[in-house]
Amino acid sequence: MTVGAKISTVETGSPAAQAGIKVDDELRMINGRPLRDVIDYQIACLDNSLKLSLKSGQKIRELKIFTDGTLGIKFYHSTFNGIKKCANNCRFCFIDQLPPNLRATLYIKDDDFRLSFLYGNFITLTNISANAIERIIRQHLSPLYVSIHSTDRKIRRRLMGFKGKDNSLDYLKQLLDAGIEVHIQIVLCPGINADASLDKTLVDLTAMGVASIGIVPVGLSGRRDDLTKMEPVTKDFSRDLIGRITRYQRNNLKVNGSRLVFLADEFYLLADVELPAATAYEDYPQLENGIGLARKFLKDVAETLDEMEIPEVKTASWTILTSRLAAKVLRPALAMIDSRWRLKLRLSTADNSFFGGGVSVAGLLTGSDIIAAMEKSSDFGGGFLAPDVCLNDDRLLLDGLNADKLEKELPLRFIPSTGQMFIEELAKVMVDV
Repeated sequence: MTVGAKISTVETGSPAAQAGIKVDDELRMINGRPLRDVIDYQIACLDNSLKLSLKSGQKIRELKIFTDGTLGIKFYHSTFNGIKKCANNCRFCFIDQLPPNLRATLYIKDDDFRLSFLYGNFITLTNISANAIERIIRQHLSPLYVSIHSTDRKIRRRLMGFKGKDNSLDYLKQLLDAGIEVHIQIVLCPGINADASLDKTLVDLTAMGVASIGIVPVGLSGRRDDLTKMEPVTKDFSRDLIGRITRYQRNNLKVNGSRLVFLADEFYLLADVELPAATAYEDYPQLENGIGLARKFLKDVAETLDEMEIPEVKTASWTILTSRLAAKVLRPALAMIDSRWRLKLRLSTADNSFFGGGVSVAGLLTGSDIIAAMEKSSDFGGGFLAPDVCLNDDRLLLDGLNADKLEKELPLRFIPSTGQMFIEELAKVMVDV
């Protein structure tokens, strides 16, 4: 019932450590209740007196522990009974466009409300049960992040390819009526959900009372199935969309006090249109969705430069290596650095050749893309600096190459992609030659 609830960490001196709980013990129940996930665990720990059922090796043992709200343990996985998988067949799904033989975890299509609550993953509400909706409301799991794409049921079914009854909008209304904060994602696909239907979708979602709406462009790699016949997002399309959404934002700000709808950075970069001011993103409600990242990066770079003392630079012989779209953000950042530090860092771009198609973002650069760009670059000096946004927690790139190994074998370093940390790390690189 609780397979997978294995403990990965026991904090020194914690109630769990004092009770003799060890790494790889399996927590089965608290106060007689089985645990489905870390959410159940966190709620259970609100009681000061806990009766634990643990499995250590082949032995089951019972412990009674008094806590101040935490046991001091962490788990290998956040869900103890598996992950709810997506049964949709979305025409734009990027996972379906991945080549074979990459890391197994890259092919997992999750559609689990628990991961939405815990980590901001987007769910569709087409693979969720009424019981799950009831649990969300009962435990008040808020905020949640939901992909709707269109409030037109026919368009949504065409895009998402799911089977069975479509309860998405009904479930969304239930959640909103219960006070659950919901942030919406729309993957915009030219020719399908981007015309008049988009206007209706925005009006419908605004009336329902969602917390924010993020619009992101469909991502089409060179490895996609041509049978999907999806149209790419172009410069002209992006320019037109920016005009439409800017007008909608102005009206919504006047009527409701919030712009509510926000466009992904890619639209502005593709259109060669200046990014909105930082205030236009309000409190950055969809930053993790890539909306406002570029403006926040530039803002943080400027503020960090203003606060830092000018480092005693030993060398400026480094080349910043990034994707073609990200280069449009880095150019003004490097200009700010040059104006304060009086050095000229070189900027070189890497093509997203591994995925191909219209992919041109830093987060999808692979090891092979970076190596190819280094070999072609004529700007070689002290070395290359690449964005760490293309690494996972184990410092692996999407094609499986290890960043630590690359840094040992090549004149290459991966540096942070957030504004403040980028400047701080860059200062260290310039000094610690």
